[in-house]
Order: sequence, then C-alpha cells, then structure tokens
Amino acid sequence: MTTQNIFIDCGTNLGQGLQKISDLENIDDLWTVYSFEPNPHTFLLIKRNRNVRYFNVAVSDSYGFSQFNCEKWDNNGFIGGASTLIPLENWLTERVYGFRPSNIQTLVPILDLTDFILSLEPEEKSIVLKLDIEGSEYKILKKFQELNLFKYIKKLYIEFHDHLLQSPGQFPASYCVDFFSSINLKFTIWD
Repeated sequence: MTTQNIFIDCGTNLGQGLQKISDLENIDDLWTVYSFEPNPHTFLLIKRNRNVRYFNVAVSDSYGFSQFNCEKWDNNGFIGGASTLIPLENWLTERVYGFRPSNIQTLVPILDLTDFILSLEPEEKSIVLKLDIEGSEYKILKKFQELNLFKYIKKLYIEFHDHLLQSPGQFPASYCVDFFSSINLKFTIWD
C-alpha cells in the first residue's frame, strides 16, 4: 500500500513559503502539491515548479466570489503580503505598518478548502497544510473542527492574524493553539 503525501499551500504569495516548507518537510516529486494564491498580480510572478498545481483562487469555508483587497506598494506593485478577503474596515494594517497602504479591489473566485480536501479522499495524517491567508484562517479552522478534518493533517503551518483584525471572533489564535494541543496536532506558527 502506497502512503499519500499531500502538501497544500494556501496563500503562497510569491512561493517563498512553499519552497521553505518543501525543504523542511523533504517534499519531493512523490508528493502531490497544491498552491493557492488569490492575488492575480502576485500569481503572475510566482516562479513555477513543474510538480506543483497552481490555482489563482482564494480559499475559505465556502464557495463563491468575493472582493479581494490587493495591497499596493508604490513602485513595487501589488505584492503586499497583507492582501485579504477581509473588508478593509475590519483589516487594520496600520497597527503593523503605522499607515494604511493602498488597496485595489479585485473580484476573485473562492474555493471551499474543506470540500477540496474531502475531494482528495486523503488518508489520515497525510496532509501538510500551510495557512497564511490573512484573516480567513479562522473560518476554515472552525469548519475543520466541525467536520473533524484535522484527522487528515499531519502538520499545520499557520500564520494567525488576530493583531490585524478588528475582532477575531469566537475562534482566536489562543483558542486554536489550545485546541491543536488538545488533539495532539503538530503545528508551527508561521510568519
């Protein structure tokens, strides 16, 4: 019996995290790798790897379309790492930058990550998952918990964004970390 090895990189930006985690987890040609990046401007700049399936979509807890705020940095274009689905009135980048950068809204498709994972028919503990999705991680994690999908996750790399949100709601980073520990989920706080 062959063991599945799946890496799902959500919020790949320019591919930096994908490369770093590939090195950390010894991801090779035998793995199935999916990369999701909703920002159409950065998606065009990703240096492609022939063994990775790239998707120019956002991930969340449901399907649809939404306005995506592409963070613009003067002459550097639309490569801001804080581009988000979160409405700008609830996304407080000035807490980190000391100012609010320009944003251009773009309509993007949204993929239900939980449904996508189920469609893969994964084995238990077969997925390495990276979530760096600028505030949308909370909805996904809540749905993972509701559907008992953490059983498929071998390791989770996650960046939390409580500090940028007006309110992280009922499922803040502290709750998530406690929950991950309670189910013995291997995780790394990503930044």
